[in-house]
Amino acid sequence: MISSRRPVIVVVFVFIFLVLFQTRIFLATPINANGPLTGGISGIPAPPSNLPPDNLSKVVVIASTKDEDTSWLEKDVPDVKSVIYKVDDPTAEFTVPMNKGHEGMVYLTYLIDNYDNLPDVMAFMHAHKIAWHNNDLFASDAAQMLRALSAPHVKRQGYFNMRCHWDPGCPDWMHPYDPSNRTDISKPEERELALAFKQIFPNRDVPETIATPCCAQFALSKEAVLKVPIERLEAYRQWIINTPLHDLVSGRVWEYLWHYIFTEYTPVVCQAMDKCYCDGYGVCFGGDEAYKNFTDRWNDMRLMQISLSSWTKEFEESKDEMSKPAIGVKDQLERKIKEASRVVWAQVAEAKTRGQDPQARALDSGRKWKPGDGY
Repeated sequence: MISSRRPVIVVVFVFIFLVLFQTRIFLATPINANGPLTGGISGIPAPPSNLPPDNLSKVVVIASTKDEDTSWLEKDVPDVKSVIYKVDDPTAEFTVPMNKGHEGMVYLTYLIDNYDNLPDVMAFMHAHKIAWHNNDLFASDAAQMLRALSAPHVKRQGYFNMRCHWDPGCPDWMHPYDPSNRTDISKPEERELALAFKQIFPNRDVPETIATPCCAQFALSKEAVLKVPIERLEAYRQWIINTPLHDLVSGRVWEYLWHYIFTEYTPVVCQAMDKCYCDGYGVCFGGDEAYKNFTDRWNDMRLMQISLSSWTKEFEESKDEMSKPAIGVKDQLERKIKEASRVVWAQVAEAKTRGQDPQARALDSGRKWKPGDGY
């Protein structure tokens, strides 16, 4: 039974939150939220009118089922060749030897079948266009991520986790020899990881910690793939076929092994979030501190959205009519959310404008740059 006092308590909480938020957001470093978004930011010259083309061949590999809608690829990313695997359709143009291991089976099958004819850059992704684990600053939209993805960055890095946000997965996530007993997070693969690791990498020690941003969407350069002999890739796929682990768990095991394989056995790969967004996608805030300022505002906005959702649910469950003060607080919170949203998305737009300049990308990412360089 819900007490009639709870809505009143929630109103008080929301009011206090609004006061604190008002103080926080307007004491933060201001940005030009209303003015024109030009390239001349922080002393960086405007973007050149014609950058040198990267001339890199690109493919996106998609793991899907026959019922999933992948039409967004042709519609929204027509310039990138897509190879769409249908794991539950043996008659499909691209399919797998066994529907097991989730996207792991698809990714390995593509690499094995195309080992001698790989493109310069490959992106490996799930079939859904919108997903919580896609990057926030692209509205969780896989198509936006693919359009913005910098092939030259992938070429330089070799392996690039396409998720910039650390949570979940970084900086300290999987502990093969000390699996978590927590019930508020789901890591069923952690308890199986030590044995699986020994089977997959029999000549290597099991790391104490394995970490990288979730959720098995990444890009590779041709050179990074060719450092791994095809026989090893075939053995990895055979492990998925042979393992008695449940399909879900075997797939989750692989979620935290891709970076290990393609970075020459580095167990923890957690790229700085601002550099991931900037050099990887051209969303450049001007360095770590500027990005932190932005994320503070973003998190404030999200907290308000969560508060509004919880507060509204409380009133609906209480079956009480909202008092005029309660309605006023709700309206005020909605206005604050609208204003916060305008501010943060204006800042994202400004960061994307800054990222059009290859010199700004290099500067923010700590890379050397000379006139004439592309991204």
